[in-house]
Amino acid sequence: AIRKREWAIGVFSFFAGLGILLLLASGAYYLGAFNPWGMSPAKKPAVPHSPNAASATAKPVFEVQNLDAYILPKTSAGKLFVITGTVKNVGKVPSRGILVRATLFGKDNQVLMEQTSIAGNMIDKFSLAHTMRIAIEGSLSGHYTEGSGNRDVSPGNSLPFMVVCFDPPGVVESYEVLATNAEL
Repeated sequence: AIRKREWAIGVFSFFAGLGILLLLASGAYYLGAFNPWGMSPAKKPAVPHSPNAASATAKPVFEVQNLDAYILPKTSAGKLFVITGTVKNVGKVPSRGILVRATLFGKDNQVLMEQTSIAGNMIDKFSLAHTMRIAIEGSLSGHYTEGSGNRDVSPGNSLPFMVVCFDPPGVVESYEVLATNAEL
């Protein structure tokens, strides 16, 4: 009777351990398969399921890709810190539009400033250098630009984006880009 009990405890322990491993593996796959927070991989929100976090079943989910940044030191609008890239709808539902938010960080991760724009709205470098601030802000935050395709973004589709930060206060050490659903 003792051998049967030891055998039963061993089998139970084996299957319990296997169940825990499968549970951990599925969680790791879920978090690695897509970015549920819709942002650049560098940072994550303090509260993953905050109101700004997208749900894979109810709202579009976005992945920020191909990030690049440059500085235009002397323009008609002042010193510009420009971030460009693409944002892809990796969710299962279409998006009416994509709002991109960039946060600039200084020394010790201190927030220097935040700026937003609508994905699909772009300005070429030459025009950017010769355009006044109010016109740049209007162009990048406008909800619909003819021919940009920034409305009704289907799952799997990507849009380019540009965020322009005007006269950042201090030295930019790093930046973070988040993408959320924009109700256009």
